[in-house]
Amino acid sequence: MIETILSGWKSEIVDSLSQSKSFCLAVFSTTGELIFANATFQMLLKGDACKSLLNPDFDKIVSLPHDAVLIFNGFLTIGTIDDVNTSIFAHIYRKNDQLLIIGGMDMLNLTEQNRILHEMNAEITHLQRQLLQKTLLQEQTLSKLNAANEELLKANQDKDKFLKILAHDLKNPMFAISGFSDLLIKNFRKYDESTIEKQLGIINTTTKKTYDLLEELLLWTRSQSGKIPFEPRTVQLKKVCDDVLSLLNESAATKQIEIISEIDAGLELHADVDMLRTILRNLISNAIKFTHENGQIILRAEQQDTDMIITVSDNGIGMSQEVVSKLWQIAELYTSPGTKGEKGTGLGLMLCKEFVEKHHGRIWVESEVGKGSDFKIALPVREV
Repeated sequence: MIETILSGWKSEIVDSLSQSKSFCLAVFSTTGELIFANATFQMLLKGDACKSLLNPDFDKIVSLPHDAVLIFNGFLTIGTIDDVNTSIFAHIYRKNDQLLIIGGMDMLNLTEQNRILHEMNAEITHLQRQLLQKTLLQEQTLSKLNAANEELLKANQDKDKFLKILAHDLKNPMFAISGFSDLLIKNFRKYDESTIEKQLGIINTTTKKTYDLLEELLLWTRSQSGKIPFEPRTVQLKKVCDDVLSLLNESAATKQIEIISEIDAGLELHADVDMLRTILRNLISNAIKFTHENGQIILRAEQQDTDMIITVSDNGIGMSQEVVSKLWQIAELYTSPGTKGEKGTGLGLMLCKEFVEKHHGRIWVESEVGKGSDFKIALPVREV
């Protein structure tokens, strides 16, 4: 049936097979001579045509039983052992002293190879995505590391500047103490009592201020090294404020400054008591320092969501925004004389910032020159 159908297409079929890029077509003599090979078959040959038939090899093919025209039906490997070789699904026919090889790619095998290639491409794509993600992560990590290095470099530069400022602040009072004590030693028998009393008063005041500076420096250094224990618990805010005010009322009274506490007795928050006392003491001391005689300081507190907002408000000299921007910078260690010439170390507000942030809180100031300042801290009401 098929021979009848194809008989009229013999020349077209021969032309197609000889020119096809999919089919391999070759005719050998049984003595090993390549009589004909189409272009596709020739692409598979490596040197000697007979030696290019690897499995089965030419001798094996010739020795196959040939009582039927079709002597081989299976995979034929063509090429070289040490180089590229290709397996095709082939039919080998023998008539008289000639061998006809017709073959090509097995479709099932081709489909399986395509499936494997598809899976490999999918895996390669997946690996490429992973590589891109890892590359991006490395770039982000490197960027963060560079930023951290820059911050560390700036921190070291700021601390160097801070130490220079601190050394200057220590040098001046020590120079005063040394100078006035030398004068007393040299002129003790010449000075009258009032002069001696005046110079001793200067030495005493300077010594106390130097001691305060060293004490605050020690406290700040301990906070930087993490050696100050942090033991937060539920505390009554009014009680802590009252304890601090009992220590500062005398200082306020010398300037006839009224301190009003509007703290509700029922307010509670989660804080380290010693750190909270230090924060409030420094903020209220600053308010006293920069408030004129007969001025007023007000303490307020209000719970907002999960935070307690504590405000120390004064009607003192206030600050410009330029000054405000320097308050929390260690490289500046900003300080200025109070309304009665009081001097500070500049470390007090730095300690406040350290201790507030230890509580996962924040501190800021709202101020205007000539209209006073409102120092505000936000501390968590419950454990963070």
